[in-house]
Amino acid sequence: MSEEWNNPAYTPAYDMLLELEKRLDALRHVGHAGGIDPRGTTALHSVRLAVSILQPVSPTLSRCRSPTTPPGC
Repeated sequence: MSEEWNNPAYTPAYDMLLELEKRLDALRHVGHAGGIDPRGTTALHSVRLAVSILQPVSPTLSRCRSPTTPPGC
């Protein structure tokens, strides 16, 4: 991977996206009669896509901080 993609400036944005992912996951279950709010689910998947795009560009990011954290992290 080239140096231009190794940018620690993306780390705060990545951390913010992870926090947003947690909030959206909790909120989409609240206050929606009969199940999960589809708009919340769509927003959640959009945030997860952004996380997956940014994950490889920050040198300090760990696979253990991802929303799909593997067991043992």
